[in-house]
Amino acid sequence: MKSRTVNTLSLISALLLACTVSLWVWSFWSNPGKNYLSLSNSFHIGSNHGRVDFFNEKSGPYHGSIISLCLTTKFGEDVFSERREFGDALGVYYRYFRWADSGAVLWTLSVSLAYPLVVLAVLPVIWCWLWWRARRLLPACQQVSGPRQDMAVAIRLYWWMGVLGTVYSVLVLIGVCLAAVARAEFPSVVDVAPMLTFLPLAGAFGASVYVSRRLTTRPEGMLPCARMVGIILATAMFPILTIPGIICVRRATRSFAPYCDSVRPDARNHVVCGPSPGEELL
Repeated sequence: MKSRTVNTLSLISALLLACTVSLWVWSFWSNPGKNYLSLSNSFHIGSNHGRVDFFNEKSGPYHGSIISLCLTTKFGEDVFSERREFGDALGVYYRYFRWADSGAVLWTLSVSLAYPLVVLAVLPVIWCWLWWRARRLLPACQQVSGPRQDMAVAIRLYWWMGVLGTVYSVLVLIGVCLAAVARAEFPSVVDVAPMLTFLPLAGAFGASVYVSRRLTTRPEGMLPCARMVGIILATAMFPILTIPGIICVRRATRSFAPYCDSVRPDARNHVVCGPSPGEELL
């Protein structure tokens, strides 16, 4: 039970890590004054230059202007009834202004995405280290070697790419719907069009899970499909899945024939006892 909980939490953390990396990459092309998510009329979330911004004005987050240079008094009267600020220090930037005459408020909190990246990477790194340590501690007679070891790595990568990609696709769909709900309108053509172009990629993620299961149980005839799925994911998800996709294609191509000859050759006659290939490899 404890192992299953750790695996589940590691999977969720790895998925959130992939989403955060995607947000970090996207933040260098986004305009927080136009591309943001509104949770209320005075609370908006955007991203810019490797940071996530929280702000109250629809014009965008405040990152310094003449406000910070003006005098605190004007004709003997205070311009601001309240003014707080912090940073930019350690990846955190905070500004809060309240005008004395109108009571209008302007605030912005900007936090570097390095913090969630480090936190979310902890569990996946620990899981990978525990898995690697457990493999090293296996007796030599229980270790899989040769083509079966190559295919075991490929099968795991196909499965993880498919599962993480499928969940990522679902989260993207939920995010589009939530953004539309925050704007109090139905998803527009601008929202739906990217999702329609994203459907073939979501299908490739599902095909990756299917390939992993077929390579485990009935690998005959699956090499062309496995190679095609690996190439599609390596190309479409550059650079996140490029290296795993190349590894899958290379190992499957090199070890497919000897793997088919070595894995339960007489399973069709149902005379082999012991665990199934899926239990041995996964």
